Amino acid sequence: MLRTNEVPVGTTLRIFCSPTDFVDTTCTRSQASSTMMQANKKQKANNDQAIVFKPDLQRQSCDGASNAECDPEADEFDTELPTSKPKKVFRSTHMEIKDDSCPEPAKMFLVGFKLNKDQFLEVYRTCYDASSQAALFSIHEIEPFSATANRKGEWTKPRVVLTNRLFKAEEIWKTFKNLFGDDQTYVPEPKNQDNGESKDDGEKKDDVETKDDEKKGELNYTFARGHLAPSADFVFCSQKRASFKLYNAVPQYATVNSGNWFHSVEKWVRDSTLSYGKLTIDSARWTRLVNQSSISLTQSRKMLKKLSIFFMLLIFEVNTQCVIGPEYLKSSNRVFTIKTGNDFKMLRTNEVPVGTTLRIFCSPTDFVDTTCTSTMMQANKKQKANNGQVAVFNPALQRQSCDGTSNAECDPEADEFDTELPNFKTKKIFRSSHKEIEDDSCPEPAKMLLVGFKLNENKFVEVYRTCYDQISQTALFSIHEIEPRSATAPRKGKWATTNVVITGRVWKPEEIYLTFKNLLGNDQSYVRDPRTITEGIKYVFARGHLAPVADFVFCSEKRASFKLFNAVPQYAKVNGGNWFNSVEKWVRESTLLYGKLKVCTGGLGVLQLEHSVTSTMTDIYLGTNERTPIPKWTYKIIKSYTNPKFHFAVVTLNSVSDVTVTSPCPYRPPRFCRGLKIDNTVLESGQTFCCRATDFIEEHVSHLRGVC
Repeated sequence: MLRTNEVPVGTTLRIFCSPTDFVDTTCTRSQASSTMMQANKKQKANNDQAIVFKPDLQRQSCDGASNAECDPEADEFDTELPTSKPKKVFRSTHMEIKDDSCPEPAKMFLVGFKLNKDQFLEVYRTCYDASSQAALFSIHEIEPFSATANRKGEWTKPRVVLTNRLFKAEEIWKTFKNLFGDDQTYVPEPKNQDNGESKDDGEKKDDVETKDDEKKGELNYTFARGHLAPSADFVFCSQKRASFKLYNAVPQYATVNSGNWFHSVEKWVRDSTLSYGKLTIDSARWTRLVNQSSISLTQSRKMLKKLSIFFMLLIFEVNTQCVIGPEYLKSSNRVFTIKTGNDFKMLRTNEVPVGTTLRIFCSPTDFVDTTCTSTMMQANKKQKANNGQVAVFNPALQRQSCDGTSNAECDPEADEFDTELPNFKTKKIFRSSHKEIEDDSCPEPAKMLLVGFKLNENKFVEVYRTCYDQISQTALFSIHEIEPRSATAPRKGKWATTNVVITGRVWKPEEIYLTFKNLLGNDQSYVRDPRTITEGIKYVFARGHLAPVADFVFCSEKRASFKLFNAVPQYAKVNGGNWFNSVEKWVRESTLLYGKLKVCTGGLGVLQLEHSVTSTMTDIYLGTNERTPIPKWTYKIIKSYTNPKFHFAVVTLNSVSDVTVTSPCPYRPPRFCRGLKIDNTVLESGQTFCCRATDFIEEHVSHLRGVC
């Protein structure tokens, strides 16, 4: 069964209208005329070859009608039952098989299309108990796809299902009255329905959510037929229709069905294919309502809460962890490291596996060691493991700040001055520092600087590294790592200069305004005089983090990111547009799927703007003598340590007015890029593009080959 709408070159498809009526077609790469290439741009390959099906896909339906739509009633009757439908459609059926995973007396049914007595194409399989009329679970596969047929189908009753009427809204209301009395309030009496059933009886419409209708109280049903193998997981009309079988459904609260189950669980599974590829999904019901009229109302309520609880069967290993919560993160100004023997590395997550020892510093000589241990304590329910154990730090984390005060907050000004410069702060804080190292990926005359915390002459704990050209006062790129986390300290920090950055003043809004007048003439309109702005943001350009503050967990790391050698001038609207809302957020979310990531961030080119008098395009630098250029593009290269295929580049235009831009990332994007939600319709948000990292590196930043 084909489960995607994207077919690799060389793949041959057999497309059926019936077991004996079919056509074969092969996806091929061929030279195409300019007219054909313009008509089929989406399939254009980099080598100017077209990717097409030969022979072409037939546009007619199986009965010869043109522009046919997926018939919502075509599978109203199962193939085992008599059908009066004249339309020619290859209807789905089922076949019983032996499968030890389906506990007796239930039977496993393959649902799909019978080609002949020896060949059966499976869409999904379902374990169904005909004696109790209960669907225990279904199993299906899902692959990445970029488009699907519309959601069309009406529920059909195969011969093994005898309780079709019980799903009707009116019958459910009567059942609840019989079980819980005439005064029960769980299921209201359905209104304005034909034969006691709404048209779709609780089904989600073609990806159109029913949230608003629920809020208005317009739904006439309390329980929906909840798909186990969901219709939206299938690509083609024939497969979607096959999913509308009552042995592929369980009664599910309609608000749950169209709530977290649909919006979060099912959608997340489909989105996960963009990262993990083909998935096998086992959907099942966790428990059922006990229908005994003798149970108390209190017991009934508890059971009703369980009625629509579903779970997705996932294979995973439970690792008990110690969790550093948000309240502690907010109040701690300490430096957290992982201690392995005599080596230390920066802790980049708030979740620590059992057996991990942390060394937590207030200064190089003031520290405490603590180990995440597993114990039988019953306290701390949030960290309770399935085996009744809890994970705790031993000794417990200290609640005081480094200067001894209780309930301290992450100090927003604590790192205003670097440790190399005079510091008039009296508060006791382990301040970040930097040191120069040799690194061939940082092209001369720039130098690679490690930014972090100096423990002694031989040990330095790295937060991130940045390649900085002191001559041109330019941050070329930064490199940092990011891991999954469930909480972080609040964003706190003030920008700090160091002994390598001498152009701190040129970043001020009033200085940028004067610079633009000098470069583009007094009549330039790109930057307004900040003294005339009385409302809103007074600056046009932001100090755009390369290694972003939000990628770090602890207050000490976040403060360390506020260094001008970790920033490039970036339009504020771009910085707060696609760059932050799409690119940076997506990178952090990707850790939940791919674990630890390496991220390289930098700038490309120099922004050019039109002179107000001469109309010549002028390179824009914030400093004199071509210092501190405003980059035309900012980029990120993201690489997973656990999945080498998750390796791509994202570039964002650092302009709010350029409409004729040519992307430095013109290559065909990998499938991972589909998960990046970009809005390029708003020019001021920064036009953003995604492509394979290897292509981008070879073309634009070859010095990062093998590094990022």
